[in-house]
Amino acid sequence: IKVELNIDGTGKYENNTGVGFLDHMLDLFAKHGRFDLKVYCDGDTQVDDHHSTEDIGIALGKCFYEALGDLKGVKRYGNFLLPMDEALTLVAVDLSGRYFLNFDVNIPTEKVGTFDTELVEEFFIGFTRHLNTTLHIKNMAGTNSHHIIESIFKGVARALAEAVSIDEKYKDYQILFNNNSRYLYLPEENTAYSFSQNRHYTPYIYIRDKFYEAAGKIKTGFYDDDPVSYTHLRA
Repeated sequence: IKVELNIDGTGKYENNTGVGFLDHMLDLFAKHGRFDLKVYCDGDTQVDDHHSTEDIGIALGKCFYEALGDLKGVKRYGNFLLPMDEALTLVAVDLSGRYFLNFDVNIPTEKVGTFDTELVEEFFIGFTRHLNTTLHIKNMAGTNSHHIIESIFKGVARALAEAVSIDEKYKDYQILFNNNSRYLYLPEENTAYSFSQNRHYTPYIYIRDKFYEAAGKIKTGFYDDDPVSYTHLRA
């Protein structure tokens, strides 16, 4: 499998996975997310499409994870309600650093063409786990399997596009981790504020990848409205 991804793209795509229906879905995913995407796969489709579909989901999730880097300034959350004729699917994503997939979808047929429809969930299990994110997919209406699956891929793309976009107001804010603790780093102060249970924040000076507590300085009530992401776990 070879994947090329530009999350700041324009929706260009070139997908050749050996699974025709998956190519169609990835084309739509790129177009609706405005991601530039190339996927090539030489899989064991003489057996079935399972391995190729699952492993492409894994590879794509890894690419998004790497492309997002330190997640500085990203909006973190995204959601979209996507209609596709009679089908309607709600998607919500949180770039939380915690893997969770809620796949609440009933696809009425076992196949679309030669594609096994159960592989849609397998794709998103691999994708979500390796992006290390929380993803909710809830199909609310639909009778046509093709339409339902298409609404899923389009909805995920549009929700993800919102989540990975940069919030210009907080584009310089970054979350750092040290000794399993999390800190909000403010570059203009060269200070990292630690998060505590009671929503108070103890300031630390950040120098050469080390934290030094700034004695006597306590900033309380800071960022209670949670405008930036601060739970992106990076081991």
